[in-house]
Amino acid sequence: MTVFRAMLDQLGLNAEGAARILGQSPITVHRKTQGVRNATDDDVRRLRDFWWSIQSGDTDRLPDGVREAAMARKVLRGVCGIDGPGRRIYEDEAA
Repeated sequence: MTVFRAMLDQLGLNAEGAARILGQSPITVHRKTQGVRNATDDDVRRLRDFWWSIQSGDTDRLPDGVREAAMARKVLRGVCGIDGPGRRIYEDEAA
């Protein structure tokens, strides 16, 4: 696995979602995930901006996969929980 692929995984992005964010073709992004092409400084900057949006909780404007990945991290950190039958996510007021 490349570091670029790991960054996309951390953000909850597949190649198509990353292509939209980076303004590149899915093929170009896929090649970067495979190590055939190198990620650029601009790629890292854009992905870092998304990371900080997630960390700040500003996920409304982000693609669905990123939103869910951010919520999953909150659940795993114990900041949120998952409700019963409806599987609704709720904020833990004690956290």
